[in-house]
Amino acid sequence: MNLEQTAIVLARIQLIDNRRVDEEVIREWHLYLEDVADVPAALEAITMHRMESREWLMPVDIRRGVDRIRDAAITGRTDEWGNLLESDGPAVAALARLGRAPREIES
Repeated sequence: MNLEQTAIVLARIQLIDNRRVDEEVIREWHLYLEDVADVPAALEAITMHRMESREWLMPVDIRRGVDRIRDAAITGRTDEWGNLLESDGPAVAALARLGRAPREIES
């Protein structure tokens, strides 16, 4: 994610909580999000957070949301004992909004 994309993410966040967003804030958030390459998933992570939490959204929430969406794209995942893991409903819905289909895990 580049600085311009980080600004887009922050603009989306600001729509709900009216936080102050200026060049300094954008640069600080960029430190925590620059390695997040999937910007559309980052925007969906904002939606997921807003639907699930009343908490103040932070960079870690975006990172976790992107990870959840990425994990939701892989079906057939199991735990260490071989039990099939339940799907993450909100992350699967975010995946659908992104127009991405889940794929079966490769053995």
